[in-house]
Amino acid sequence: MRKWFWIAPMFLLAACSRSHASQPTQPQAQAQAVQSASAAPAPATAQPGAAPAAETPAPPAAAPDPAPSAGVVIPRGTLLRVRVDEALSTRRNFRGDRFTAALTEPVIVDGENVLPSGTRLAGHVLISKPSGRLKGRALLELELDSFERYGHRYSITTTAAARVSGRHKTRNILAIGGGAGSGAIAGGAAITGKKPVTIPAESVIRFRLGERVRV
Repeated sequence: MRKWFWIAPMFLLAACSRSHASQPTQPQAQAQAVQSASAAPAPATAQPGAAPAAETPAPPAAAPDPAPSAGVVIPRGTLLRVRVDEALSTRRNFRGDRFTAALTEPVIVDGENVLPSGTRLAGHVLISKPSGRLKGRALLELELDSFERYGHRYSITTTAAARVSGRHKTRNILAIGGGAGSGAIAGGAAITGKKPVTIPAESVIRFRLGERVRV
């Protein structure tokens, strides 16, 4: 019986030793936790220079420069000084023929540059009357009827700008009363004595508004 009493405590001691050996000590547990944390995959982070998840909207386009304030009235009698683009003559131009021109001086209303230099205008031939062979002067009258401003066309009326030819020379008229020889000479003089009116290209002509115009 004494032998069994001695063996039983030895079995109990061995079992306890195995139980303690199977459980890790506190330092070992902490080391295992650190190793597990280092082995776990790191959370994804944004790489430098990577595109954002949401697309940034583009900035709005810049608005065009507004035109001068609307509702400006150019008064009647305003001077329009223009330069014609093409030559005009009683030899080849007739009533109703069109011509174009450009403003050489700005039109200022209440301190605002309403029509800047270079504004495009259009007009027509009002009268084209050639001179006679012996008497009568040639007459060429022009009138403006429209201009363009910021893409819009405005109809206008203006005073007429007229040019008249010079008088026939007295010697051409008096030669008609002579004899046959004189008549022949006089006839030739009469033909060459016709005086057309010619307005060269780039000529500057002045008009005035006949009625006010709102722009």
